[in-house]
Amino acid sequence: MEAEIKSEFPEIKVTFEECEFGTFKVLLNSKIIFRKWPIVGSFPREGEITDKIRNTINSLKT
Repeated sequence: MEAEIKSEFPEIKVTFEECEFGTFKVLLNSKIIFRKWPIVGSFPREGEITDKIRNTINSLKT
């Protein structure tokens, strides 16, 4: 996932933090743009996180 993000957005700093119980979340400027709960949900499909980053950045421009 880091390589995918860096290939689309080389200026973005990617940091991974270990979470408990299968929790997974992606933040952009302290805003959660994706979340996976322990039992519910799945990991993001290929391109999903970069799409969400792009959409978030574009919404900030308007």
